[in-house]
Amino acid sequence: MGYLDRKIGEAPQRRPDIAAAPQQPPTRPPLGEMVELAHALIQRSLRDRARAAIEERIKLQEIEAAALATLPRYDLTAELQAALDADLQTPWREIVKRTAVERLTVDRWLPDAIAKAVDKAIGDALRRCWI
Repeated sequence: MGYLDRKIGEAPQRRPDIAAAPQQPPTRPPLGEMVELAHALIQRSLRDRARAAIEERIKLQEIEAAALATLPRYDLTAELQAALDADLQTPWREIVKRTAVERLTVDRWLPDAIAKAVDKAIGDALRRCWI
């Protein structure tokens, strides 16, 4: 006799009557925990609704586009060509990534320029909302 035949023979032939077994209601946590959960759910809902109202009034993509429009465009042609000529073994995507990161690191004025551009774009967006 095979393993499966033996196991099937050992299994109970009758399923237990689920309806006959008494069912206990699930236990509830203390009221304080339920109140905390309700509070957390309300806070999450309020935060989501507030965020939706903000995003409805202030278009973040427009602010981003306005800020980026004032920042310089980088021409990495010469730097990239030099890096590619100097390193024939490294995959070109890695060289492009490294060159871009190095350029952004060199421009120490960039974080301030970004902050000013974003501040101006936000101010402009807020003024459009209130006019």
